[in-house]
Amino acid sequence: DQEEATTQILEKKKLIIRDAPGTGKSAPALKAIYALEQLVAVAGEKVKTIITAPNFVVSAWESKLDSYTTEPRNYITIKSSNRHEAVAALASDTDGTIDTVIMTYDAIFRPVSGSVVADTVLHEETSIDKPLDMQNGHNITLVDAVINTFLEENSLFYLIGDEIHHTNHPAAVRSQAFRKLALLADYFVAMTGTLFPNYLDDIYELISLMDNENF
Repeated sequence: DQEEATTQILEKKKLIIRDAPGTGKSAPALKAIYALEQLVAVAGEKVKTIITAPNFVVSAWESKLDSYTTEPRNYITIKSSNRHEAVAALASDTDGTIDTVIMTYDAIFRPVSGSVVADTVLHEETSIDKPLDMQNGHNITLVDAVINTFLEENSLFYLIGDEIHHTNHPAAVRSQAFRKLALLADYFVAMTGTLFPNYLDDIYELISLMDNENF
């Protein structure tokens, strides 16, 4: 049940929740945020949460952050269309008040300016699919920008990967960007209700993220 799933997240640190759609997979993942905050409160640390998801479920996560949590989360949603402004907002949050980032799989591998000054991060959207070395020369991927501006040295990083089958191709730039997050995470929950795999290769990337030392 959901309480058991939350307990397993805390005990195992890396967990796959593989239940059918509509069975409440997100509830234990969100409840774990507060359990982790209690865990690190004594040391004066923070919990920084990143939720990755496809575009079509982002609004559902925003609703759940507003309704499932006992206290409102101070979150920011990053899509391809607003990624430059969002990075600037994260960089200007010097007090670390933003505690949760929702980031779409479509956005995590996209380039953003290496500069976080608000008036220099706006790029022409016609260039978003060009290789980084064809753009301004100082661009970095969104995932790296979020790591640099959102994650703090004295914080616990909790990653929730929804619809995780979107990252099952190791050679894809999306999967490679997500891997950076998964390998940095102190706690990592992968969720999917989609039937997969068709082949064993389809789950290798997920198993590797869960146990990178052996796979």
